[in-house]
Amino acid sequence: MAYELNAGGASVKIRSPWAPIGLGIITLGIYHILWWYKINREMRDFGAVSNDRALAGTSPVASVLAITVGWLIIVPPFVSFINTISRLHRVERLRAKDTLSWGIIILLFIASFFTLGLVGLAIPYLMQQHLNGVWLDYDPNPAIHQIPGQPSAVLDQAPVAPQVGSLASAPAAARQPEAPSAPMDI
Repeated sequence: MAYELNAGGASVKIRSPWAPIGLGIITLGIYHILWWYKINREMRDFGAVSNDRALAGTSPVASVLAITVGWLIIVPPFVSFINTISRLHRVERLRAKDTLSWGIIILLFIASFFTLGLVGLAIPYLMQQHLNGVWLDYDPNPAIHQIPGQPSAVLDQAPVAPQVGSLASAPAAARQPEAPSAPMDI
C-alpha cells in the first residue's frame, strides 16, 4: 500500500514501512535496490524544492551503484548507507522532526552480524517510517491514510497548511458537491 503526495513541489510516496523488508525478501533483493533509488531520489527532489544544495546535489544512481556493483570493492555500500542516513537526517531537520538515532542504527547493524542479518532488516523499516513521518506533513488528510506499521503519533500531527489556490484551501462549501435537487414539476 502506497500513495503519492506533493511535498512542497517534490513528488514523494508514502509506503508501508514493511514494504522494503517484505518485498525485498519476495523479490530476492530487487525491490530493495529499487526502493533505495526511490528514497534517494525523493530526498534529492525535496532538497531541490527546499533550496538545500547538499540534498539537491546528490545522485540516486550513484547510491544504487554503490550498493550493487560497489560490493566488489567493499567500501562503497557502507558509504552509500551512511550518506543515505545523513540525507534522511537533513530532510528531517528541514521539517523540524526528531532524527533517526545513529545509536539505534549502529546497534541494529552490529546485532545483524550475530543474527545472520535478521535484526538488520529493522533498519529499512525505520528509515521508511521516518520518511513517512516527514512526507505526512504534506498530506492534506492523513487520517484517511492508515499505513500498517506507522505509529499513530505520526498520523496525529497537524498537516502543513495547504498552498494558496489549491482545492484544500477552498472554503468547505466550494469543496462539497451539491446535493441533488428534487425533480421539478412543470
